[in-house]
Amino acid sequence: MKAAHIVKIGERYTLSYPQGVKKIIEVTDIIDKRQSFEIAKANYIDHSPPIEKLERMPSVFFMPNMQRDRGAGRPTKKDKRDMDDFRRD
Repeated sequence: MKAAHIVKIGERYTLSYPQGVKKIIEVTDIIDKRQSFEIAKANYIDHSPPIEKLERMPSVFFMPNMQRDRGAGRPTKKDKRDMDDFRRD
């Protein structure tokens, strides 16, 4: 689906989020302009499978080796890349 795709009532869309979370929604009504979340939520049905509690928590919480020494300052660009590589494994 492209950003310019015309949304129609009754269509189902699958949205993919980081960490493998998928959301399946079905459009029940069309809104002419951007609205609040509460109004938008009333115009679709969520058919997503329930998410396990462990899947909801960011993977950062499961990395005990990812601690920096106190007073070491901000991570450098290389440190950030290393942390990202470690999180993807």
